[in-house]
Amino acid sequence: MKYAVSQNPRDAQAYLQLGNLYGNLGRLEEAASCWREAAKVKSSLSVVFRNLGLYTWVRENNHALAEKYYRKAITARPTDQTLYRDLADILIDDDKSTEAIQLVEDMPFHQIRRADHIVMPAQAYLDEQRFYFCLNLVETNPYFVNWEGSNIVWDIFNRAHIEKGIKYFENKNYNSALRDFELALTFPDNLGVGRSHRTEEAMAFYWKGKALEALGRKDSAQKAWKTGTQSPDGSEKQEKYRQLCSSMSLK
Repeated sequence: MKYAVSQNPRDAQAYLQLGNLYGNLGRLEEAASCWREAAKVKSSLSVVFRNLGLYTWVRENNHALAEKYYRKAITARPTDQTLYRDLADILIDDDKSTEAIQLVEDMPFHQIRRADHIVMPAQAYLDEQRFYFCLNLVETNPYFVNWEGSNIVWDIFNRAHIEKGIKYFENKNYNSALRDFELALTFPDNLGVGRSHRTEEAMAFYWKGKALEALGRKDSAQKAWKTGTQSPDGSEKQEKYRQLCSSMSLK
């Protein structure tokens, strides 16, 4: 590859491939130098700008320059959805969630978006407590294809309904709160996830019991807390709410 670039310094592909080779060998500074040379020669190679964007983000922690490179990559290949996803991740890592959401929403696509292009903005909406927008994304998408054992889409759905319900509960709108807590315990077909022996539901059962209690339905509240107590072991949060359900069911 060195011979190729020495014989034809205008061969952008040769610089790109030499950079990739250096990268595979862990010689990242030399790789980046080759990618910069390729970019000088040919501005239409999106993979060059993608590589430089990843390098400056991960290796140099330079979000501004990484964003600049990725926008050049998108200009070179505007239909590549993975470029928008990566740039959105960079923006989120730079505390620019609103820009990341807008980027993905404005992304051109043919027929259907990739699942990760729905998960990312849905998570960002959830983090910003924009529950309606979060749930609208996950509930209206025709289907999701999940990696084996992955519950990320359902986790977002579940958490959004719970946190939305808590807002209603705090405002003493107990019926609306109860509706969200009950929805948090469902598994819509389009999410592609079903209940398993590891599903963490104690938090939803705890808050469901709280809403039922506030509505004067104490027997139903006790049933919800008992079910939450019997839910499987899990994360620290799951254990916290299992204990809360247990303490409420003993009242």
